[in-house]
Amino acid sequence: MWNRLHGPYAVSYYALLICNYLVPQVLWIRKLRTSPVALFFISGVILVGMWLERFIIVVVSLHRDFLTSSWACTIPRAGTG
Repeated sequence: MWNRLHGPYAVSYYALLICNYLVPQVLWIRKLRTSPVALFFISGVILVGMWLERFIIVVVSLHRDFLTSSWACTIPRAGTG
């Protein structure tokens, strides 16, 4: 869990939380719940969140080897040639 919250893919994980947990909460507002245009955009954001969920499951699980001795960040950091 720490790797998802603070690792190299943390931005994707936080975007997943926003898309799948915060955005659907606007459906409590009756005006947005009954507007077809608002529902279209809300469903699009939720769809992006679902794809982010699949990305997080696959990529974060596979970006580290099973041996803890070989755990190193393989993503180049900004400013490192």
